[in-house]
Amino acid sequence: KYQYIQNEGNKGVETINTAPLNNKRVYMLRDSFTNAMVPYISESFSHVKYNWTGDFNQVYPEIIQDNPDIVIQEIVERSIICLTQDITVE
Repeated sequence: KYQYIQNEGNKGVETINTAPLNNKRVYMLRDSFTNAMVPYISESFSHVKYNWTGDFNQVYPEIIQDNPDIVIQEIVERSIICLTQDITVE
C-alpha cells in the first residue's frame, strides 16, 4: 500500500500511500524505536516524513515548510530530557 520515497535510515525516511486510511500528512521526529512502527504509521497516512532527531529546533524550519497535518515526536524514555529544551522560533 505504501512506498518509500526515501529510505536512508537515520538520514531520512519518507513514505507515500495512495490508499491510506486518511489523507493526513505526518512529520515525525524519531529514534530507532520507530523502526518497527514505520509500516503501521505509513499505512495509516498519505504522506509521512520520519526525521531521526530529538532536536525540535533543528527541524522546525522544515516542519513549517512541509506544513504537515500532524507532528509526532517519539522519544525513548532515557532521552526525554530533550523535551525541556527551549524552542527558538525565528
